[in-house]
Amino acid sequence: MLSAEPAAIPLAGGTDIMVNWPQRLSAHAATYLDLSGVGDLRSIRWTDDALVLGAMTTYWDVIEDAQIAAAFPRRATSSMPPRRPTAYRSSWRTMR
Repeated sequence: MLSAEPAAIPLAGGTDIMVNWPQRLSAHAATYLDLSGVGDLRSIRWTDDALVLGAMTTYWDVIEDAQIAAAFPRRATSSMPPRRPTAYRSSWRTMR
C-alpha cells in the first residue's frame, strides 16, 4: 500500500486521531494504513533480562498475562480495574 500511497499515515489504534477527528478537517481526507493486522507488533516476549512489549500490545494484554502477573504482582493488581469493559475489543472491530 505504501508504494501506491506514499503519503499514507500508519495507524495503530486510532485514539490520537479519533479524539481530534471533528476539529482536524485535513485528517478526514488523509489515507491511513491500518496496522492492526500486523500480529508481530502485538507481542509479549521475555529475554534473559527483560520483558519486551510490541508496539501494539495493549494495556489489557499486559494485565491479563499470567506470566507478567507472576513476575510483577504489584503491577498486575494496582492497575487492574474492578472489571473489564465488555465493549473494549468488539467496539474497535465494528468501527473499522
